[in-house]
Amino acid sequence: KAPHIVDSFDRGSVIRAKSGFFLAIPTDAAGRGRGGARITPAAWEARTGMRLRYVPRKSGHNLLVADDARLNKRQVAVQKRGKRRKSDGILTNAQTVPIFTLIPQVRLPQKLDLDRDASRIGSRIAGMIVNNWLDQHGFE
Repeated sequence: KAPHIVDSFDRGSVIRAKSGFFLAIPTDAAGRGRGGARITPAAWEARTGMRLRYVPRKSGHNLLVADDARLNKRQVAVQKRGKRRKSDGILTNAQTVPIFTLIPQVRLPQKLDLDRDASRIGSRIAGMIVNNWLDQHGFE
């Protein structure tokens, strides 16, 4: 994968969703997946047992939120369990927590310029190879 990643940063490419809809960017409340990787919406639902709800917004990006949730000590969303009000059965202190931000595409900035670096270093490489070879074989 390395040549593909380096090429993306060299050209500054655009990343779009495979399905053509949105990229789901996890918030801090989503936590991490297996091995510390970024978690997907399906994996988050499977892990917590909670359903995500789509919230369209006119300004800003759309969201996937978890209803009747709370943030634990590590600021990760978990299912709210506990007291319900006697009058209407609503969970006390339950919140709607944004779990994923949905964006249509991301543009990678051009962080590398391999052609410029190669032309700058290219003239010095031959001299460095010769000097290193001479040093290793005892020539001065």
